[in-house]
Amino acid sequence: MRTALCYSLLLPIFFLGCNNIQSPTLPPVVQKKSTPRWGGITYPASDTVFRLGDALHVAVYNDSAHVADSVLLSVGGQRLLPQSDGLYITADWQVGIHWLQASFWHDGKEQQVERRKLRILAPHAPTEFTYTVEKEYPHDAKAYTQGLLLRDGVLYESTGQRGQSSLRKVELITGKVLQQHELDAKYFGEGLEYLNGKLFQLTWTSNTGFIYDCKTFEQLGSFNYNTQGWGLTTDGTHLYLSDGSEHIYVLDTTNFHVVRTLQIYTDQGALNYLNEMEWVEGKICANVYTTDLIAIINPTNGVVEGFVHMEGLLRPSANGSKAEVLNGIAYDKRDKRFYLTGKYWPYLYRVKFFPK
Repeated sequence: MRTALCYSLLLPIFFLGCNNIQSPTLPPVVQKKSTPRWGGITYPASDTVFRLGDALHVAVYNDSAHVADSVLLSVGGQRLLPQSDGLYITADWQVGIHWLQASFWHDGKEQQVERRKLRILAPHAPTEFTYTVEKEYPHDAKAYTQGLLLRDGVLYESTGQRGQSSLRKVELITGKVLQQHELDAKYFGEGLEYLNGKLFQLTWTSNTGFIYDCKTFEQLGSFNYNTQGWGLTTDGTHLYLSDGSEHIYVLDTTNFHVVRTLQIYTDQGALNYLNEMEWVEGKICANVYTTDLIAIINPTNGVVEGFVHMEGLLRPSANGSKAEVLNGIAYDKRDKRFYLTGKYWPYLYRVKFFPK
């Protein structure tokens, strides 16, 4: 006879160094156990898809020939406390692909591990936003904008393309470059962020970021990551790095180790091509590369809570042969306005978002 069991386990969460970024969508590596079998997972089935907040029914069985002393459950290394009915409310979980794991223990040893792949979608469709332009400013049409931020009324910008990449301080009203640091020609500049008197700049495929003194642009150091560098933002404590996938990596700024990985999902599935990012009132606003969309992301659970449709922002008369996609989000906390531009755009716009 098979007996249904629902137990739990707090498995240790291993934080990955920034030079060892791994995808949470891959199954956890666990040493294989030899026969005999001790049991298995009855449900959920493999590749179960559900929405954040739904109740997940978990049940396991214990083989009658080899009765385990306990069966311990976890999802993504997080403890599942025992539930008498086997129902787990997922409201505090994160969206994305996660692995339910059942560990069968006997005589103080883990005898067998069983897993089920789960895919958790956002609980509802993103809210749709549009915009209004409040002001237009000149912008260097030769700047391949990759990162943008506003501090004390001045813009700081990271530009890309090898041999043209730079860090810049730019006068908002005139678009005049007040200060500039050129990157070595082998680097392709990417995302940019300010934190504690320092500027942090990513590069695309060189696995290297640079740290500068915000006032002098003197390089103070560097850091490494083993994924591509696209966008960068901060919550005031950690840095958040995008790499063009649906993942955002949360970095400890003392050692640049990855302390958490977010998977960014809508109610339909993963949102890829996350690019330049800005932290706005507790949310992450991210350009979606190749589109005119800005995603509004919950940094706690990875849910895409909104999409801002920016179609038509660059006026037709400026649509020259070099003007490319929207990229570059700066936010002024004082007047709660956004400043947006794009790659090789001759203008920068102050805009306000509102629901459609």
